[in-house]
Amino acid sequence: MYYGHAPRISSQASTPKAPAVQSKGPPIKNENVPNISTKDHQSPPLTGQYVRHGSKLNGPVDLLMVHRSTTTTAKAQTFVLRVHSTGRREYVSSLWDGPTPGTYALEYKGLRYTVTLTDEVATITSAHGGTPPYINRGSGNSIAA
Repeated sequence: MYYGHAPRISSQASTPKAPAVQSKGPPIKNENVPNISTKDHQSPPLTGQYVRHGSKLNGPVDLLMVHRSTTTTAKAQTFVLRVHSTGRREYVSSLWDGPTPGTYALEYKGLRYTVTLTDEVATITSAHGGTPPYINRGSGNSIAA
């Protein structure tokens, strides 16, 4: 006795499939595609004048200075976040003490910047040269008031 279901057999002949369509021209190979230059797709630079509202900096982009509650000798006490128009926050850099009071350094996407802060404004300019020799080790700066 057979209790299973028998396979369904169609009395109609199967419909022939259309032949595969060949694309025009030679196939694309990845090695023939040049790399897209990032110079045409750079993120907005940080350079410019900013109005300071406590720890918020409003200018070409919106930035937020944040104090770390605990640090190590390798971490600066203050770091910077970029605030996007959607509210999403992106880590920018630690904010290192500069060679003179009121000046600081940061690095964003491989570019180094010098930051000059007062109670009302901030100016961010491109820095030239190598990694800044100053490190914010135990400086206790209070710039992100």
